[in-house]
Amino acid sequence: MSRLKFSFDLYLSYSPQETQWAQDWLLPRLEKAGLRVFVDFRDARPGASKIAEIERAVLESSKTLIVLTPAYLKSEWNDFQSILIQHLDPAARQQRLIPLIYSDTELPLRLNMLVPVDFTDPAQRDAQLQRLLGAFGVSVVEEIVEGVEEEKKGKGEEEKRRGGEKGKRRRQPSLKITDPALAAGLHDLKNYLAKGRLVLFIGSDLPQELTGAPDRQTLANRLAEEKGLPSGQSLSAVAQQVMAGGNRFEFTQFLKRQLSALQPGPFYHALAGFIKSSDPQPGTIITTAYHRLLESALESAGEYGLQTVTQDSMLPFLEPNAPTLFKLYGDIQQADLIVTEQDQNALIRGRVQDRQDMVDEVSRFFKRNSVLFLGVDLHDPVILALFDDVAGGKFQVPSFAVWTGMPEAERQALEGNRGVKVLEVEPVSLLQALGDS
Repeated sequence: MSRLKFSFDLYLSYSPQETQWAQDWLLPRLEKAGLRVFVDFRDARPGASKIAEIERAVLESSKTLIVLTPAYLKSEWNDFQSILIQHLDPAARQQRLIPLIYSDTELPLRLNMLVPVDFTDPAQRDAQLQRLLGAFGVSVVEEIVEGVEEEKKGKGEEEKRRGGEKGKRRRQPSLKITDPALAAGLHDLKNYLAKGRLVLFIGSDLPQELTGAPDRQTLANRLAEEKGLPSGQSLSAVAQQVMAGGNRFEFTQFLKRQLSALQPGPFYHALAGFIKSSDPQPGTIITTAYHRLLESALESAGEYGLQTVTQDSMLPFLEPNAPTLFKLYGDIQQADLIVTEQDQNALIRGRVQDRQDMVDEVSRFFKRNSVLFLGVDLHDPVILALFDDVAGGKFQVPSFAVWTGMPEAERQALEGNRGVKVLEVEPVSLLQALGDS
C-alpha cells in the first residue's frame, strides 16, 4: 500500500524504560531519513482517549515499529497495540508491524512469526537501521548516522560503500560444466524448479567464510571448551551433556551469544538472489539453522515475502503461493530450540509438542518433491534418521546433495540406497547456475 495513503509512515511504540534511547537515538535517525513518525508524547491529542489515540496512530501509519524488551511485553497497553495491528494484517502480507528487538526477550508466538530487526548488539545498530529503513525504500546516508561514536565512522563509510554497490555483488565466474553427471543434475534441478517441485534443505555445516555463521562443529567445540568438556563431539552430544549437568537453557543462551548480530556471507546472498530471481520461486525452504541470515539476506535483496514457520500453530496462517521457510530446530529468538540428541530424536519421531504437524508437512514435501540439500553433512546420524523416518528410507523423487570430495563408492551408495545424487560443485556456483536462464 502506498505511503501517500497514510498521514504517517511509522508509529513508534516503546516502553517508558526505553524513552531516552527511543527519543534521543532512534527517532532523530528515522526523521532524518525523511520518515513521518507518529510518537505519542508529541502527536497524541491532549485530553483525547488513550485508546482512541492508539487506534488513530495505528490506522494513520503505514507501519508500526514496536521496541521489544521484557518491560514492553509486560504492558497491557502495548499488548493491545500489537494485537490491534495484527488484526489489520493477520498474515503480515503488508508488513504493517515491525518488531525491533532492543534487548534479549522471549517473544510470544504471534510476534515470533514476524521477521524482526535486531538491535541487541550496539555495534550492529547502524547496519540494522539500514535494514529497517529499507522496508520504506530509504537508504542510510551520512546525515542519518551523525552523532554516533567516533570509532564507528570507518564502519559507516564501509556501509555507504556497500550501499552504493547494492545489486552489484561480486559474482563467482560462471560455472563451467565438464562433468556429465553435474550437467545432468543441473538440468534435472532446473526441470523440477520449473514444475514447482524443488524443495531446498539448508543445513549448518558450511564454513563461516561462506555463510557468515560458525558451523555446527565449531559451535560444538566452543561450547565444549566453555563447559570443560572433550572437544570433537557433535553439538547435540555436547548440549546433551550440558543439560544433564544442570540448566537446559545454558546452551540456548550460548547459541544466542554466538549467532546473534551476524551478517550474511556469500552463500546466503547467493541463496537470496536465487530465491528472488527464480520464476517460479522455490515454494519451500527447510533449514536446521537457528540464525536469521537467510531472512536478512532476502531483506537486503528487497524480498520481504518470506513466511517463517517454527511451530504447528503458525501453519493455518500461511499464504499458499508465498515462499515458506520451515525452521525445524527453531529460531534463535525462541527458548525451546531443538539442540540435544534427545530433542532431535523426539522431533524426527513427531514427539515434540507443537511441532508434530510441521514434521508431517516436511515428510509430505520429501515424498512429493525433489529435495536439494545444501550445507548438510550426509554422515550426520540425525540426517540419516531423517531420511529413514521422514522420507521413508529412500526418496521417491530423485533428490540431490552438494558435497565435494566424497568417495565414488559413497556417492553410488547414497544414490542407490537413498535416492540422493551427490553433485561435486561449490554451493554458491550451483545457486548462481540455477538462477541463470
